Amino acid sequence: MQELIGKAATLLEALPYIQRFSGATFVVKYGGSFMDSPDPTVRTSVARDVVFLEAVEINPVVVHGGGKAITRAMEAAGLEARFVEGLRVTDEASVQIVDRVLSREIN
Repeated sequence: MQELIGKAATLLEALPYIQRFSGATFVVKYGGSFMDSPDPTVRTSVARDVVFLEAVEINPVVVHGGGKAITRAMEAAGLEARFVEGLRVTDEASVQIVDRVLSREIN
């Protein structure tokens, strides 16, 4: 019973946002931490949240990440991933790896 009360409270708290963003498009980044998680409930939870957005007439667009896979591929190629203020710096050699990982391995 407490679980149901908790869910109802969450929905009541979310209601103004649901109403405000009805018909809007949300971009949802499904990043490497979720993609690589060995726990299937993580993926199920994300999928359930995306379905919920659609149910309340919010249009989710899911965009995959790939940073962890790119970093692993770069390390395997003997390259070091470089970041400046949290953004990956991509030189010509890195671009080839990024293209391969995102175009052929993840997709």
